[in-house]
Amino acid sequence: MVFLVRELREVTISAMRFQAQTGRDTDRWTTIEDPAEKLLAYLEKYDTVLERARHMVDWRWHASVMLDFRELRRPTVIERLAGWLGAPIEDAGAIVQRAQSRETLTKVPAATTGY
Repeated sequence: MVFLVRELREVTISAMRFQAQTGRDTDRWTTIEDPAEKLLAYLEKYDTVLERARHMVDWRWHASVMLDFRELRRPTVIERLAGWLGAPIEDAGAIVQRAQSRETLTKVPAATTGY
């Protein structure tokens, strides 16, 4: 089992943006402009977010490999992970570049200012 650790604020904002931008949720919080108010309104509606995260923390004890989500940006980490999985890998740097260049609704900028 691979356990990826990601900052809770980033995970929450990523999930929030995904739900709003894909139209999966169209409630009032999706139209709020101020980032801090939007996040608070989202957490009021989805008040189970923090509770779910609390339970997921215990999953780390079952992991064979634990990585910080941001570490997946480093080719050496990709090479190590591929080696652990027994997967062939030719150019980890190219894999990282390809992944970073893809548009995604859940990408969170390095600075989540205002949230």
